Amino acid sequence: MAKKLKEVEVVDSKWLRDVAKLIHDGHSGKYLRLCTGTLQNGPDPVDGVRTMHCGLGELYFQLTGRQPEEDGVNEDDVVSECLDRTVLAGPDGKADELEVELTKELRAVKTVKLDESTIEDMVSTAVDTARDEAEGAAEDFRAILNRIPDINDSTGESTQDEGVTCSMGDFKERSKAVAALLREAATLLP
Repeated sequence: MAKKLKEVEVVDSKWLRDVAKLIHDGHSGKYLRLCTGTLQNGPDPVDGVRTMHCGLGELYFQLTGRQPEEDGVNEDDVVSECLDRTVLAGPDGKADELEVELTKELRAVKTVKLDESTIEDMVSTAVDTARDEAEGAAEDFRAILNRIPDINDSTGESTQDEGVTCSMGDFKERSKAVAALLREAATLLP
């Protein structure tokens, strides 16, 4: 388990990149040894005091400060929890705010005379576009995070198979792949 980041109510690009850096830091060479499997903890084969976490388990720990097993959450719950804390969640609320702001701004423009129906059409078009973009970004964000279990489990050797132990290279490869997905998801956030 990596050190716990500061509690976060809103997941933004910086926070997600910080989690990725905890999992794999290409500059320092430090990385978290991620196990394979579905949200499982187990003894670290190198450091018996530390437990291992899969990519989504570590993300959940950073979001909540708790282990997934403590809250009985599954992988979909972890992805939803993360998405719910982004600006991509609830696009209708953001679209409503955009609608109010655009209406104010368009009415405030003195040099262009716009009738009320033109203002309403412009605002409606802008709000619909913003809503569609937010929904698309939310779907993309969810799809990226949903790839973490597969990339986590398919990268490096399995630690779950009887008698198979991972080399440090396997752990590094796995953490690098998971961190890359978190960084990719971060590009969708402000």
